[in-house]
Amino acid sequence: MWRLDQETFRRIGYGLELARRAPGAEVLVSGGAEVGLTNEARIAEQLVMQMGWPASRLRIEDASRDTYTSARDVAPMLRAGAPLVLVTSSLHLRRAAYVYRKSGMRPLPCGVPPLDALILPDSLIPSGEAFAHSSQALKEILGLWVYKLRAAPLDADR
Repeated sequence: MWRLDQETFRRIGYGLELARRAPGAEVLVSGGAEVGLTNEARIAEQLVMQMGWPASRLRIEDASRDTYTSARDVAPMLRAGAPLVLVTSSLHLRRAAYVYRKSGMRPLPCGVPPLDALILPDSLIPSGEAFAHSSQALKEILGLWVYKLRAAPLDADR
């Protein structure tokens, strides 16, 4: 569990909080990024079960390496037209929702509230963390442009 970053822990906790409010909901964890000898989705699977979620209502997609392949690989796992609550960081939400829609799903985008939502005086001082956030924002903008410019449907890569 210690190999997951803080953002991943927060996404899992927030997603479970939402799922617990919907009777009969299933949780689907996606992500095949390698973390040590396993991958992110398999570590998240263990965490979700340790947090009390039943294995019978947990689904795993552990092959994708990015948002594009995650959407492509998750789409066949869902019933056609079934709603999907897409939980990710607020910064990544627009691009993720776009690519999930393009893959034929109906995502309900739900951004994890940022930890630094409260503006404090020290948040106005330039910092390395702020620079990291601006580069992440640039990555999201460029990624969305690439997805929109890419004319091929998502399943064409198969």
